[in-house]
Amino acid sequence: MPGIVPIALFFSEKNFIDGHCINFTNELRGSLSLFGAGFLAPYFSQAVAATTALFFYLVMIKVPKKPKRVLALLSLPLIYLIMLKLIDYSVVNLFSYCY
Repeated sequence: MPGIVPIALFFSEKNFIDGHCINFTNELRGSLSLFGAGFLAPYFSQAVAATTALFFYLVMIKVPKKPKRVLALLSLPLIYLIMLKLIDYSVVNLFSYCY
C-alpha cells in the first residue's frame, strides 16, 4: 500500500495511516442498542445459522412430488453446524478487519 500513504497524507487522514480496526460484534451491538437490543449481538451467528437451517427445512418440505420430512429433520443439525462455523469464520475474518 505504498501509493495510499501519500494520498492519506494529502487528505490528512491520520486514522488511515495509523490503522483502525473494526470489530463486527461491537459495531452490531452499537447498531442494535438503538433499538434496545444490543445484548443480542453475541448471538448473531446462532440466529443466522438457525434461520438458515429452518429455511432449508421449509424448502425440503415444499419440494414438489414427495415431501422429504425425514431427510429435512435429519439434516437440520448438520446445516445448523455448517452455517454456524461459516458465520463464525466470517465474523472473525471477513466482517472484522483493520485498515
